[in-house]
Amino acid sequence: MLQFSWSALCWAVVALATMVAPVVAKDETEWYDDGVGAVGAGDFKAAVADFKAAVSVDPRYKQGWEALAEALTKLGRLRQAARVRAVAEKAPDARAGDPPPLNDEQKRALADDEDQAPPGTPIPPQKVDPKVPPLVVPEPAGKPQPLAKLNKFDKGQYCDLVVEPSDKAHPNGTVHVIYSDQPSHMTPSFLYYRASDDMGKTWSEQKNLSDDESGHAVGYCRLLRDARGRLYAIWKYTAKDALIDGPGGNQAGILAYRCLDGGAWSRITRLTDEKVPAFSFFAANAPDGTANVIWSQMTPEGQRVLGWSASGYCNLVQRVPLDGATPGQVTVVTAPPPLPTEAEVEAARRAGHPIPYQQLRPSKDGLINLRGYIAADNSVRFVGEEPGNPDGPNGTGQLVDLWDGAQRIVLYRYEKFKMFNNFNNPGVLWLDSKGKEHLIRSPERAETPCVRDYPIEGGQLGDATNIISGPEGRGVITCWQATPLPGGRLAVTCGLSVKGGANPEDAEMYVSFSAGDGVWTKPTMVTNNAARASMSGKNTELKGTIALGKRYLPKMASVALDETGHPCLLMVDNEINGIIAQSPEMPTSEKGQLPGFNLTVDAPMVFFVRL
Repeated sequence: MLQFSWSALCWAVVALATMVAPVVAKDETEWYDDGVGAVGAGDFKAAVADFKAAVSVDPRYKQGWEALAEALTKLGRLRQAARVRAVAEKAPDARAGDPPPLNDEQKRALADDEDQAPPGTPIPPQKVDPKVPPLVVPEPAGKPQPLAKLNKFDKGQYCDLVVEPSDKAHPNGTVHVIYSDQPSHMTPSFLYYRASDDMGKTWSEQKNLSDDESGHAVGYCRLLRDARGRLYAIWKYTAKDALIDGPGGNQAGILAYRCLDGGAWSRITRLTDEKVPAFSFFAANAPDGTANVIWSQMTPEGQRVLGWSASGYCNLVQRVPLDGATPGQVTVVTAPPPLPTEAEVEAARRAGHPIPYQQLRPSKDGLINLRGYIAADNSVRFVGEEPGNPDGPNGTGQLVDLWDGAQRIVLYRYEKFKMFNNFNNPGVLWLDSKGKEHLIRSPERAETPCVRDYPIEGGQLGDATNIISGPEGRGVITCWQATPLPGGRLAVTCGLSVKGGANPEDAEMYVSFSAGDGVWTKPTMVTNNAARASMSGKNTELKGTIALGKRYLPKMASVALDETGHPCLLMVDNEINGIIAQSPEMPTSEKGQLPGFNLTVDAPMVFFVRL
């Protein structure tokens, strides 16, 4: 983790602000590390005095105020950082001429009148873009729209989409989609891209984005657009045929991305590697619109001690901004205490107080199922799940943790030994339009299968609201996801069966929306699987029977809004084809039943629809 000193930072700010000709700037690491120990919040007065002295003799340009805001954030002075950042938005650039003397707002921004923000300080919501259109909510009883099939090989698994606003070249806007698909069972799955300039009526040919001849398969993927209009396809490579990964990232892998800029895709850039792999990740825009990737991994020293990687130990969370094809500097969001070095272990042994064994090993508090956002103060906030500790009478199952920017807070404890593979449908942290945080999750012990909205109040879960649920006491949820929308809104998609069972035949995809005011729309059916299902049979000459059946099972979906506010949805719907053959020529069973066999073939298809 980088150290920094105020003197080095302030002089770098002055040098940047006063430049009138191109110069070579100091490397960023030099600004934060000049051989002096990290400056704590107790040195704030001296730091502000340095900054005041710097800006009193040199023009106060935007870059200087932004640098001060960043440093205040690192000290945990979140409210003052927000004041300084507001000043930075109005300040001129470095070559715009001399600004006037300090005004009242600037003086207020520099005032030393607050203590370090305590852990859990509420973060104000991001400013709502006035260009964000109102949400056009589809009628709950509306007829499902025709679905446009996109993948060629019918082995889709993950998908995401972005709708780009219209311009002169694309008057209808552009729909960008990515999805994983597998050409054959002998090959890994790859990530494919397609685009449409007419809201899904026609599509470009699919382009393979991930084929690097490594043999790695594509897992969970995200599509993100930055403030400059550049598009980022981000994914995780996993071992071929990985079975226990899911969107929550339970399995080790390699994060990679490509950038679409000026109509051309960049090369594949890897953010992690095989030596210290990544586990769970999410992508989000910072307040300035920069695309960021946040992920969990083991610490290098922890992996060196254990000799292998496991999700239960991935307790280092890091963040990197993306600038086109070039990733920025990786920074630490949260990390465990460092393990003692061999020299420290030996010194403690010689001193007669050896370090306990458990302190020599990585702690089993790794985080998967990461989902979160970047707040207005540029800090990362997320929820994740750690293994918990089932030992003893007070042991627990997995723990749902909230990282509030300063510490972990336990929001929920699963009952031990009664967990399920929730890395397939991880909970989501959502910041609504009023600046209030929510946890969206599917409870495992509710009366009725459902997805619920839990407001977070004082580090605890408040009274929940059902978003999508089955009939009273019945049904099953096959999958669900939550997608943040512009303006603090949220869309929740859910595959729901009324009949229930292990392989339900009546599952449909539903979607519900919230404008951020605590009210959810009535779920709208997206699919029409019940009408598409079919069954036929034929008697053979041997007086046997052959039956063919077809049903559908929703798998995953993502939502985006076009510039008119209409939701666009990309989803995976699995077509399950069944064959049942019976014949008296086959040996009968012990119970005298007519012998036969059955076979099912999955064909997960990727569909687009504008609601």
